[in-house]
Amino acid sequence: MGEFFKGWRRKAGFVTLVLAFVAMSGWVRGLLFLDFMTVSGWIVPYENSEWLIVSSEVGIEWEREWSDLTTFDRKVKLEWHSIAHRLNKRTPRNLQYDVSSHWDFCGFQTDKSGQNGFFACSWVIPYWPIVLSLTLLSAYLLFVKPRVATPQKTIEPNRA
Repeated sequence: MGEFFKGWRRKAGFVTLVLAFVAMSGWVRGLLFLDFMTVSGWIVPYENSEWLIVSSEVGIEWEREWSDLTTFDRKVKLEWHSIAHRLNKRTPRNLQYDVSSHWDFCGFQTDKSGQNGFFACSWVIPYWPIVLSLTLLSAYLLFVKPRVATPQKTIEPNRA
């Protein structure tokens, strides 16, 4: 078994396979739970804004919410929430805003929305391309054997 992990390709393939399993478990968990992390305060580069990273059955969503009317608390705030939800399609934008633009292609989504001085924009990356690309890369790294370099014969001129 120790011979299998000789060389950088096999080690990298194993690490990539573990990352694929982590992404797949996030995908399966997203079918049952809505997990999100909120970041706000002086750590956020824009004033009056809040950042969210959401994991759901749709995929991994990155969202920025901001307001022209009120100021968010400037203390650094990191929050993690997990909510059980039903198996229904969740759009990346909450229904509290009017959607001004929406783009969707193979699960990749972007939204811009706003209402009454509150605005939001979000980007969604579905789980399937992450899991598929990591699985294919790990299969390549684990199972494709490196080519053996064949020494080239050097022809020396006959000195007579």
